[in-house]
Amino acid sequence: MPLYLDLTDADSILKGETFTLELACVDSAGAAIDLTGYTGEALIKRSFEDADDDALLSLTTGNGRLIITPASGLVMWYLTDDETAALDFSTAVHVTRLISADGDTTYIADGTVQVQAR
Repeated sequence: MPLYLDLTDADSILKGETFTLELACVDSAGAAIDLTGYTGEALIKRSFEDADDDALLSLTTGNGRLIITPASGLVMWYLTDDETAALDFSTAVHVTRLISADGDTTYIADGTVQVQAR
């Protein structure tokens, strides 16, 4: 089950400012999970039921907006100030998932996301 992550109020995305979010993937003992060979994506959508192709924003390892540090088990969202300035929604939902080299998908976080003027 993914972590419910509420990115609203003090944790919201501020328009025109760089936004980063780090997610640590750890096992039950708190040790980092090795993410070697994984790719991933974080999608921001109007609702969880929307098709992935209809996402308002797609952060992927392919476009450099989702960064995986394999040995430390870290997954980071990264949006530049120009990208956050261009966001044209106020509240949406997000889902972050990892895909193993074998094609298995693991959902690590989902929740609400908000964009606010600074």
